[in-house]
Amino acid sequence: FSHGDHEGHGACLERLRTAAANKNRNIGILLDTKGPEIRTGFFAQGKKIELVKGQNLVLTNDYDFKGDNKKLACSYPSLAKSVR
Repeated sequence: FSHGDHEGHGACLERLRTAAANKNRNIGILLDTKGPEIRTGFFAQGKKIELVKGQNLVLTNDYDFKGDNKKLACSYPSLAKSVR
C-alpha cells in the first residue's frame, strides 16, 4: 500500500464489510497500492469532462492527445499489454 499498513487497512476493510452486510449491500473496494504512476492527459481547451455510466471510453498512449469524454490520453504506454 502507498499509505498506512496492512493491519490498519485490514481493520478498515472489516468495518466496510460489516457495514455492507448490515445494509445487505454489495460494495466495491479500491485499494491504493503502489504501482506504476498512471495519469490521464490534459483535456481539450482545459475543460473538465463528464463520464456517463455505461459509455465507452478509449484510452490512447499518445500523451500529447487532448482528450474529451470519449477518448483521453494515458501516461502508461504499456497499459494495453499489461491488462487482460
